[in-house]
Amino acid sequence: MAARDRLEVQKLALEVRQLRHANSPLGIAATLIIPVFVSTVTAFVAMLGIAISLYTLQQQRSIQFSQERNKALQVALDMATDPKENADRQISGVYQLEAFWNDPADEQVVGATLAALLVVPQSSEAPRVRCAAAQSVSAAFSDPGTDEAERHRIARLLFGAPDGSLGLVSQENWLLTQRAGARRTPNDSRLATVDCDSPVDATREAIRKSWAYLQGANLNGNDLSYAQLYEADLHGALLLHARLIATNLKCANLNNVSMQGFRRSDRPILWLATVANEPDSKSFVADAIANHAISITNDQWRAWETAHFSGYTLKRLMGSRFPRWVDPSSVAKKCHVAGDAAWLSSQEGEDYKQ
Repeated sequence: MAARDRLEVQKLALEVRQLRHANSPLGIAATLIIPVFVSTVTAFVAMLGIAISLYTLQQQRSIQFSQERNKALQVALDMATDPKENADRQISGVYQLEAFWNDPADEQVVGATLAALLVVPQSSEAPRVRCAAAQSVSAAFSDPGTDEAERHRIARLLFGAPDGSLGLVSQENWLLTQRAGARRTPNDSRLATVDCDSPVDATREAIRKSWAYLQGANLNGNDLSYAQLYEADLHGALLLHARLIATNLKCANLNNVSMQGFRRSDRPILWLATVANEPDSKSFVADAIANHAISITNDQWRAWETAHFSGYTLKRLMGSRFPRWVDPSSVAKKCHVAGDAAWLSSQEGEDYKQ
């Protein structure tokens, strides 16, 4: 009995001690906090599991998208470069390449492929393939998926840079020009260029279609004859010893362009082209001004461009220097119109001054 009584007393003492602990501030806090803590940890672990699952799913989708994109790119490349394909299917492949400009990882292979397609050997369907390639080159600058920085980077890839680095397209033009020497193709004309009749015509057309992104382009030694580069932004471009036979440069930005080796006999159309600060090209500036070019700053030209080449905007920018022989109401229209060697005599009543 005594032993059982002692056990009962010990049990009661333990219960009293537990009650005192439970009713103490620390005990009350533990009773409230521990369940909340356990619930929080459980919820956190659950959320972490969900987050990991979502991340894993996202990674899987990203890998799947990349694989599908690479597969689509390969299909487009195969179609575009297979000479055994019929022309329509090959051209379809060329146009499909436009969708891959917005990924920097694909720029080099797309650019190199299109540059090669610009100069495919002559055949009955070759001009169609070349013109499709020229169009796909210019698509890099109208793709809503590319921003301005990306477009300028692609322009350097295709047309080179002021540091002398070569562009994929401009290099093809240079190689063809060097190979041809002083010879001209039988159908060398504005229409031949637009129709991509020859490989060099196609490279000109690719350059023309990229007219808004030619700032600082390395076009040294390029044959740009008959190219319709009206309103082109060539600020700071390199055009040393370039061939400019009847090249349409109306209203173009030629500020700070390197024009050493310019041949007056090429007779490019320079109506309202902007010339100023051409390094080592003072003779070109003087000749250009004598043949309907004007001298305004780069910022003024951009303001004029923003105003869609309005003659009244140009008159405001130039003030008293605005040419008396220019009708402000017709400037924008004439800037937008294609021209050839006879354009000046028909529009201004004055032939190119030798």
